[in-house]
Amino acid sequence: MNAPAEILAEQREIIFPAHFNAAEPIFLPLHHGERILRLGENSCVTIIEEVMRPENNEPTSSRGRETFGRDDPKQNQSGLPRSTKNVELAMTAVTKIHLEKNAQLHWIQYQHLPKNISHAADYQITQDQNSKFEAGFFSIGGHVSKVTLHITQRGTHAESFLYGLSKPNRDGQTITHHVQVDHQAPHGNSHMLYKGVLDNKSISAFRGKVVVHKNADKINASQANHHLLLCAGAEAKSQPELEIDAEDVKCTHGSTVGQLDQDALFYLQARGISLHDAKKLLTDAFAEEIFMQIHSAPIQNWLRQRVYAHE
Repeated sequence: MNAPAEILAEQREIIFPAHFNAAEPIFLPLHHGERILRLGENSCVTIIEEVMRPENNEPTSSRGRETFGRDDPKQNQSGLPRSTKNVELAMTAVTKIHLEKNAQLHWIQYQHLPKNISHAADYQITQDQNSKFEAGFFSIGGHVSKVTLHITQRGTHAESFLYGLSKPNRDGQTITHHVQVDHQAPHGNSHMLYKGVLDNKSISAFRGKVVVHKNADKINASQANHHLLLCAGAEAKSQPELEIDAEDVKCTHGSTVGQLDQDALFYLQARGISLHDAKKLLTDAFAEEIFMQIHSAPIQNWLRQRVYAHE
């Protein structure tokens, strides 16, 4: 994939005018505090947000940053721990996004922080009529990482497609995704697909909630969460919820937690594939469904290379 089309580094409010159509993905660097994005009518944008430690080894802004004390075991308001032996600081960010009529936004967050940093990201999205919001979250690093996503569909025929891949692999590493979609208008669609691949004594948690308000009929909503445990010490938590106050809706949810298929491992080894490679083949196949949610092949490949480089 070519170099980013545009760098919007320190802007706290970004406005894309009506009919704006970005030919290339826009890369947003890590930010702290609050950022506001507005997409005008009929605009179409793809944004990639990379969450990593800056080159100078310090956050680019003290706003939203918390330095950990060594003696206070309490948590801050973001839900991140104030003090652990291995964590130096936490970073918090709030992103507010508004999509006007017929606007389309594809948002991808790739988080690969080092193990001594915790991170909390809060996304608040409002959608007008016929708008489309797609969001993918690829969480690899950090000590404690929490992504909270709250979408409000206030216009008819709005669509939200949400997906994520968590790959914690260190003892004590925790990755959490909280997702809620509020259907306030009829004829809306929302679909969640989140997967986790856990190794060692790591934790992955998913909480999804769909709220269908009164008179918001003809809603089509689904939630799916699947975890693959590579080690007996790994822990997966899943809590899909539905809250429906309308009658003519189609809403489903489901979750699974499992291990690698031993018969499949035996089959692959019987054909000359090593146990290590067999496990990787099955694990990659499990995660591939999430990469395939991205419509752009260059972005797919860009993410695959970076996600698997951390193995």
